[in-house]
Amino acid sequence: MPYSIVEIDSDNISDEILQQLKNLCTEAVSEDKHEASANMQIENWQETPNSLLYILLIEKRFTKNHGGLLLLFKDSRVIAVSGYYRSDFDPGIFLMGVRSWVLKKDRFNLLIAKYLLPYQFEKIKALNAHTVAITFNDSTKSFAQLIERSNKNLTIKNKFFFGTDYPDFYKDMVFLKEPLKIKNVRQWVLIKKIHAYDFDWSSLHW
Repeated sequence: MPYSIVEIDSDNISDEILQQLKNLCTEAVSEDKHEASANMQIENWQETPNSLLYILLIEKRFTKNHGGLLLLFKDSRVIAVSGYYRSDFDPGIFLMGVRSWVLKKDRFNLLIAKYLLPYQFEKIKALNAHTVAITFNDSTKSFAQLIERSNKNLTIKNKFFFGTDYPDFYKDMVFLKEPLKIKNVRQWVLIKKIHAYDFDWSSLHW
C-alpha cells in the first residue's frame, strides 16, 4: 500500500509535521470554489476560529485521549487529513471525519472512507465510546442522504458514484432526520453505534 498514516494531537506536533500540514492547507485554499477550503485557511489562521490550524493549535480540540488528527501520506507528502474528538454533549460520543480534506488529484480514491475513518474508529473504540458521528452542513447533506439510500438497498451492487466499491465503514450508518446544533452550527448527522446506547439526539435539535 502506498499510503501511511501519522496521528498527531494538539500538544504533540513536530515542526516538520506542522509544515507538512501547512503545505496541505496552502494547496487546499487555492481551490477557492470549494466551500470546505475555507476551513483550511492558512493566512491569519490564528484569527480564524473555523480553520483547521486554529482548532488544532489554539482551541486544542484534538488532545490526547480525547481526539487526534490523522495525516495520510503518499510517499513523503501529506495528501489528506481528518480528525476526531470527544463530543461536548456526551463523553461516549465522538465526532469523526472532522476538517477532512483530500488533495484534488487523489480525491476520488475514497481515501477518507477507506483509510482514515476506519483508523479513527479503532482509536475511538479504545476510548470507551458507544457512538460515533459524522456531521454535514446544508450543502453537503446530500452526501449523507446518499449513504442512507445506499444502506437501504444493500442488495444493489452498484451504488451511485461508488460503483461496486462502496466503503464497508458506511454500511451500518444511520442518518438522523432533523438538523442538530453542534458547536453552535446547524449540522446533519450520520451515526454509527459501537454498542447499544440511547442518546437523546432531540436535545440537540436546531
